[in-house]
Amino acid sequence: MPLHAVQNPCDSLSFLLEKTKDPGEQCQIYVHLADLCDGEESSLPYWEKALKRALIINNENVVELALDYLIFNNYWYGHEEEAERFIKIAEDNLSKDRAALFFAYMRAYQTMLKLEKEDINEILHSSLEKLRAQKNKLTKEEQIEWEFLTALSIDCGAVANGAYQEVAEAIPYVERAIRMLSAYPLEPRYPFELLCYRKLANLYMAQDDYAKAAATIEKIMDIHKQEKEGQKAAFGFDRIYYNDDSFYYEEHARLLYLPDLSPEQLENYFSEFMRLHQRLQYKDRIYWEAVAGYYQYKGKFKTALLYNDSVIAYVHKNSRLTDWVSPYLTRSDLYKLSGDYKNALLWREKCDSIREQLHSEEISQSMNEIRSRFSLDKLIVEKLESEGNTKMALLLGIIVVSLCVIAWGIHQRLMVRRLKMVQNKLLKSNEEVTKQSRRAEESEKMKTAFIDSMCHEIRTPLNIINGFTELCFSEGVNDEMRAEFQKQIQENTRMLTGLLDTMLELSKLVSSNDTLPSEATDVYGICMQQIEVLKSRSMKPEVECIFQGTPCPGEFYSNASYFSRVISNLLDNAIKFTEKGTVILNCSPNMEKRCMEISVTDTGIGISPDKQEWVFERFTKVDAFVPGTGLGLYLCRVIINKLGGKIKIDSTYKDGCRIIIELPCQSPNH
Repeated sequence: MPLHAVQNPCDSLSFLLEKTKDPGEQCQIYVHLADLCDGEESSLPYWEKALKRALIINNENVVELALDYLIFNNYWYGHEEEAERFIKIAEDNLSKDRAALFFAYMRAYQTMLKLEKEDINEILHSSLEKLRAQKNKLTKEEQIEWEFLTALSIDCGAVANGAYQEVAEAIPYVERAIRMLSAYPLEPRYPFELLCYRKLANLYMAQDDYAKAAATIEKIMDIHKQEKEGQKAAFGFDRIYYNDDSFYYEEHARLLYLPDLSPEQLENYFSEFMRLHQRLQYKDRIYWEAVAGYYQYKGKFKTALLYNDSVIAYVHKNSRLTDWVSPYLTRSDLYKLSGDYKNALLWREKCDSIREQLHSEEISQSMNEIRSRFSLDKLIVEKLESEGNTKMALLLGIIVVSLCVIAWGIHQRLMVRRLKMVQNKLLKSNEEVTKQSRRAEESEKMKTAFIDSMCHEIRTPLNIINGFTELCFSEGVNDEMRAEFQKQIQENTRMLTGLLDTMLELSKLVSSNDTLPSEATDVYGICMQQIEVLKSRSMKPEVECIFQGTPCPGEFYSNASYFSRVISNLLDNAIKFTEKGTVILNCSPNMEKRCMEISVTDTGIGISPDKQEWVFERFTKVDAFVPGTGLGLYLCRVIINKLGGKIKIDSTYKDGCRIIIELPCQSPNH
């Protein structure tokens, strides 16, 4: 089916995913779905699916791309255990040459992420110490990492100490790292090279070498363009949904920070920046600072101040106190340029006040340490003097204190026992509260998952019906194609109707406490009829549908309608998850237990032992990418329970899945 037949690309790709079994095509579709998420946290499951397929087809470029997204985005969103899991996958599956450079880049980038959240000196010291321990045995890739981290250490140290002239010493280290990276092919070196060039551009800007900074940023965009042009050859397909507007948006914003641009350069960069902003609709600090800088260069200082207001409001809400200094200085400069020296002085004083506050906090901490040590020494001296002058009084005091301590100790022991008893009661209460809270959270999550699933399950057939309906009225569609489109419309209409019927039926069953009415029921005949229906609907010639069993020797009372619904659901599940083999329906009486035993056995993907009870809960799905609401087995259990029976998964069956139903004989008036 062509992609334009469905209005939403995600629905179209999901539809294609259901139709293909080829790992290469599945890998491509999952990459497209991840690209459509545009780098958000919701893209991570798609990248993991793409990774699994890329490993199957041995596409190392896609493997490394997926691992790059998965490792660093999991670190970014705080999922450290997940990131470590993907690092292990990288160690096990990347070739030796690619793995060495990938892990060097990964460690360097991870260090930069940690600098935003943890102690700078401790992080850099720890990272460099690991490499310094084997300085004479470093591989080429570790040497590149060493050069980059050394530059990072010099830069951070200079900024922390206010010795900005020392930043220039970091530049040769980054340049050496870039020269060493140039010996590698573009695809594996691209992430690390991009990281180095961005650091180099920042160092040039810190040294006021704006010409080199501009050339470096242009180089960054050129490297990105080369890498993007080579993606099709590297991956084996076009990333048609990959949107790099945000990449160019950030780089053009950096260009607008440069103060000595020519009027032509300024207008070109600003025009491209605003074009990208119109497409992305970002309202962030980057946008406000870039536009403020543009109007400052244009001499429109009042307009620049308005955008600077937004920057200051943002840092007040989202940033640390140290991040307030830069926008405050910018505001002071804008007032100065506009001739408002009073406000320029006011904002310069605010900036100095923040610096003094930060500095005073450091001094206060040092003074507190000195005071603590002084107080301790003073107490020691006073104690020694007291011991020399009042030995006898001290001895008597010790005896009195000892007796008091003994009495206090006995009292405390009794109190500790009481406190332990109270603590145990509180712990039990807390455990119960925690359990109830978790149940409430799980219920809320399940409700949210159900709403999301229902929206998707309803939207997909509606979009397909809409798409094929439009095609039916298109010119150039022959009768054979129109008949096929009508068949698809009917099939999706039936699916949608069945979904709504299921929801209504489930609501009716759950809201009622009554048992289901029973009547004389031919359970054997119903089973035979349902297997024939399955055979007529099955589109899988490699799956054989078999019916086995023995009729009930006497009259059997149950509810024919609901029993048929259960058997239909179980058979549909079995055929859905079985690509090759058999689906067997067995129906036989058990005279000892006075019940009918019905089983549905398949040779499909099976269900792991830890999920064999979980799948009977609401909104649960073994595979989130297989269509369904996650209510089928839950509905089956509700119906069987109301018929007085039992339903479970046979844990001893290992060749797929076997679900067993025990349906007891009931009286006609049950």
